[in-house]
Amino acid sequence: MISVAGAFGTGLIISSGTALLRGGPASLLIAYVVMGANVYFVMTALAEMATYAKMDTGFPGFATGYNYFCKYVVVLANNLTAAGIIIQYWRPELNVGIWITVFAVPVIFINLFHVRIFGETQYIAGLVKLTVMTVLIISCLVASLKPVKGRGVVGFRYWKDPGSFGEYLEHGSLGRFLGLWASFVQASFAYIGTEVVGAAFGETPNVKKEVPRAIFWTFWRIMIFYIGGVVVLGMSCPFQNDMLVGAAHSKSSAGWRASKYFQT
Repeated sequence: MISVAGAFGTGLIISSGTALLRGGPASLLIAYVVMGANVYFVMTALAEMATYAKMDTGFPGFATGYNYFCKYVVVLANNLTAAGIIIQYWRPELNVGIWITVFAVPVIFINLFHVRIFGETQYIAGLVKLTVMTVLIISCLVASLKPVKGRGVVGFRYWKDPGSFGEYLEHGSLGRFLGLWASFVQASFAYIGTEVVGAAFGETPNVKKEVPRAIFWTFWRIMIFYIGGVVVLGMSCPFQNDMLVGAAHSKSSAGWRASKYFQT
């Protein structure tokens, strides 16, 4: 479950809207495919090292441990803020700091217990995220392929109007290139945490059997939830949608919610 849903987070669910706005659906897809391939190659190399020389402490060494500390100091604050912003979309009258505190307390509390408690919690959270992402992808796919009265099937219509590539900061070819580059930045953030499955390699009794299986599911997670997710997002929402502008500037809505089929 960690290898499948462990890294789902704000980078995919929220930042995808910003990437779609700045680069358009084609740039969004290209960025996620290229970064997904790089992540898969890194995970394959990690699996080879883990199976060749098993370590009881997993892959983090002294320097890597400090890198992870610095990473999660930033990522934790980012995720707590994102959680508060998502809830604030429905309750704008409440300060976002209230929701940050509500989510921060259980996160800190869980990390004080034994690793078994953390693993079980991670499993449940991963299952919830997996379910949510599956429902979102199926909903967007059905909304895009279901005939609409007077308009027919939406399909890839938004790839033609307003277009497949967006312009960012500049006009013309330079603007489209900058849009593609900005999409790469968002895609890089979306894949952060994929390597967290390596932390469990040291506690795996049969490394040569379980690690290849974990990497196998990492591949399908990238293909189905990341690549498939951005494809259906580009189908169901034009990159010029006003709610995407709100998502990029005021952070008031997630990228998935910008689709007119999910507006409240």
